[in-house]
Amino acid sequence: MSNRSKVLAYCKYHDIKVYDHSIPGQQVDISIWTPKGKMLKDLSQHTVKVWFYVGGDGWTKDDAWAEILDDLKAGLAECTVPNCDTCNDPEPLMDSEL
Repeated sequence: MSNRSKVLAYCKYHDIKVYDHSIPGQQVDISIWTPKGKMLKDLSQHTVKVWFYVGGDGWTKDDAWAEILDDLKAGLAECTVPNCDTCNDPEPLMDSEL
């Protein structure tokens, strides 16, 4: 199973939104957002974004998916931030794009 498939399966199960605004051959731009009331346990934040230009540095899109998968490994935790802007935003997140 590819890193992308692992991330998408985990995110679907946990209702995490996934957005891929990458431009093939130019840039990788992938972000995830946890559902309201949850945050990434190890990072204590609601979102992760991996962004870089595609070039001679050797990074691939699969490396971006691997980095996100690494950020997900500890799982989710309850958001403990009083009056959290993300949890209290009345606007829902856009549906996952993938």
